[in-house]
Amino acid sequence: MVFVGPRARTVKCLCIAALLGITALTQAAAQGRSARDYLNAPVDSWLTFSNSNYSTSVTPEDGADISSRIRSNVYSQSVILTRVVGFGGRTGGMSVIIPYVVANARTDGTHLSTNGLADFGAMWQMNIFGGPALKREQFRFFVPQTFSSFHFIVLAPTGKYDASNALNPSSNRLTFYPTVNFSWTPDKGWTWLELYLSTKSFTTNRSFGLAGTSSLAQDPLYLVELHASRNLVRGCGPLGMLTTTLAARHTLMMSTRVMGRIRCGWALAQD
Repeated sequence: MVFVGPRARTVKCLCIAALLGITALTQAAAQGRSARDYLNAPVDSWLTFSNSNYSTSVTPEDGADISSRIRSNVYSQSVILTRVVGFGGRTGGMSVIIPYVVANARTDGTHLSTNGLADFGAMWQMNIFGGPALKREQFRFFVPQTFSSFHFIVLAPTGKYDASNALNPSSNRLTFYPTVNFSWTPDKGWTWLELYLSTKSFTTNRSFGLAGTSSLAQDPLYLVELHASRNLVRGCGPLGMLTTTLAARHTLMMSTRVMGRIRCGWALAQD
């Protein structure tokens, strides 16, 4: 499908903004993937987390014309319920992720907005080394150490979706999100430097319903994240983050876009 004319170009740009926005929605799931969450409790414990995320972006409508831009904003709130379990003597976790999203996109006087439940997720995490599965009486004597873990998230197309809208809380497709992290501490858990390597792959949305097309596809995303944190008091400290998105190519009908992104942020986290 080829877009022709100013109005068609606006529709195309909003569709791209929607695609980039929905990709950002998976950050709600990513918040549930913090490597140390399930290490902060003994096995057979239940944990509940509530996380918030806000992202904003300004994207040129055309690579040759940076004066015309699409502005998009995404706020997500997620609740993660986790059961801490042991796998072969190593600690791990099974989680359910429930996200809620508020998003908008604007360009050339055209404005889109949406809110509602996004795609529910399921997450499996397992320590590779450095995080033994400990019972309650053993856990009180555990000293944090350098560790590595594997995480796998699946987001199912269960959220609010309207094929006639370019912007939706749900992406109406399956998302697969594996991650490996390496977390290094030089002082028994007071300071952490962490590396996350991730990829996101997607099935095709075959009910896209805009601009005369019926499907929308996206190539995999490859991400590298660097986290740095320091406890201010026991169990509480600031968190700094640098995220780089590599080789992200979005395919909208017969139009492709290659994107690179670097994102910085900070938070105050309490274990």
